[in-house]
Amino acid sequence: MAPVLVATVSVVVGSVVLSRLGVSARRIGVSRRLDAAAPGASRGERSHWGAVVVPAIVRRALADAWPEADASAVWTAWLTCTTTLALCGVGFYGPGAGASAVVVAAVAGAAGLRLARGRRNEIVAASVAPLLESTARGLRSGAALAVALAEAGSESGGPLGEEVRRAALRHRAGVPLAAAIGDIEARLPLREVRLAVTALLVGLETGGELAPSLDGVAATVRDQREVAAEARALATQARASALMLAAAPPVFALVMGAAGSGATSFLLGTVPGLVCLMVALVLDAIGALWMTRIAAGAR
Repeated sequence: MAPVLVATVSVVVGSVVLSRLGVSARRIGVSRRLDAAAPGASRGERSHWGAVVVPAIVRRALADAWPEADASAVWTAWLTCTTTLALCGVGFYGPGAGASAVVVAAVAGAAGLRLARGRRNEIVAASVAPLLESTARGLRSGAALAVALAEAGSESGGPLGEEVRRAALRHRAGVPLAAAIGDIEARLPLREVRLAVTALLVGLETGGELAPSLDGVAATVRDQREVAAEARALATQARASALMLAAAPPVFALVMGAAGSGATSFLLGTVPGLVCLMVALVLDAIGALWMTRIAAGAR
């Protein structure tokens, strides 16, 4: 009876959280469309999950791996899933299974953020060339550089678009345009952003026709990204091998448990079994992080 009750409660809680996630996603979409028209407020200032406190290290990791996500919503969903898994484990197999579920959820979350690390920088780098081309089109239409940049930032979106819109707002508030543009590089210290900022600052200092220079820098950035994409493609096999080797032990354990092997009772029902299970999970996580680092070095 207890397992059925635990499962029922878990399903109800999960359904409520998924419903809240859907509402939050729709609200975030509306907020982003409003940001495009009135970029005065950043996305990080809006949270639709009340007073949910997200650890700083988790918030930083999410901003780096998933910048378009609501950190409070993701943290709430992770806590709910972890609690649900732990309750189901305790209800069906005992405290050992519940503790193992918590460890697995923690390792899976950390591994997911680790694998997606740097995604924000990829989004920013991919936005540089379109933003420069959009700015060049605005200049050719007769707009001033500040106006063309603001329009390009609204059209671009993403972290780079937010920084460009912030620079435009600071310029309207009285900050020199060169200083406002220079702050973009300070907040987004990437090679592609550095090239774009340098081109804009040189154009401001020397005057003349800036649109052709921006088009040239955009073409250079595209060429560099094509070379980087080819290098990442060559490292795909290494990343796939790392993923397979890290996933093989948990998958094998699940298959053995589903087959009714006595190993499940030993691992989840005895102290030596729990110790073996915890050590295995920790070693698998260390191996996964190690192989991920090796694969990242091959890029």
